[in-house]
Amino acid sequence: MNKIKDSLLFQIKQIVFGVQDGLVTTVILTTTLASVSNNSILIISAITAGIGGAISMATGTYLGAKSQKDVLKIKANSAEERALLIIKDEFREKGVKENDIKNFSSLFSKYPEIEKDLASNIALGIDLNRAPSPLTDASFMGISFLIGAIIPSLPYIILGESFTTIVISVILVAATLFAIGTFKTVEKGESRMKNGLEIMFIGMIAAVLGFLIGKIANG
Repeated sequence: MNKIKDSLLFQIKQIVFGVQDGLVTTVILTTTLASVSNNSILIISAITAGIGGAISMATGTYLGAKSQKDVLKIKANSAEERALLIIKDEFREKGVKENDIKNFSSLFSKYPEIEKDLASNIALGIDLNRAPSPLTDASFMGISFLIGAIIPSLPYIILGESFTTIVISVILVAATLFAIGTFKTVEKGESRMKNGLEIMFIGMIAAVLGFLIGKIANG
């Protein structure tokens, strides 16, 4: 049960990171382009950047997760003998007879897949069979990045380009970042309000910088 919970928490972290990255990346782009281009170019650029960013993030996540899983499999293979020794020592400490330990070792060797699973659990603390697949990780990351990219782009698609649209877009991003900051506060003693405001403040700095860069570029 704990391993399933850990897997779900990992996927939630992927989603939070993806949405957060999509929000900040796209709000910088939209606030910059709002000062130097028309609405059509802004929307096309935001959509293109969102899709490109989602593909890039998903690809990077897939390759990273696949490499990590391959390394863990290699470690699990080399850990089988060490895991068996750990189990034997544990039996001896509990007072199990030596003959029974030998019988267990014989039974263990008849089922190599079980041996390998136990080795990964004991030596690495990881159940490789329950670990999320690289494709799942990549899908969560790509989709969540795309969702994050859509949020600051929606006001421009619905309302068209104007200063009011920029303000609405930035407010939407600020509210979403604040929600993310409070949501991912999991440690006891941490302030949800503080974390929410912190991540919102960082996102707003990015948005203001994007707007200023656009203004400077536009002369």
